[in-house]
Amino acid sequence: MGGEAVAALGTDSNATPQMPAPLPTPPHEPERPADDILIGAPAIAAFIGVSKKRLYYYVSKKRLPVGKFGKNLIASKAKLRRAIRDLV
Repeated sequence: MGGEAVAALGTDSNATPQMPAPLPTPPHEPERPADDILIGAPAIAAFIGVSKKRLYYYVSKKRLPVGKFGKNLIASKAKLRRAIRDLV
């Protein structure tokens, strides 16, 4: 009787269920928000490829989207990429 009920529903008992495809993440956006954050002048300077002194110069001229978190500089990788792309 069990096999007849499956056949009556029009499903194949040997078929594997189809999983939906995962949504792709855009190449310019990180997978997790925590992966997007840089904390500290050394990390930010290394990310954009300049010295700490040059980084502080850019920050003082407000040419980069960098904020403060306590005593540390903090920045978003995505926002830094956009700002550098606009500078070039």
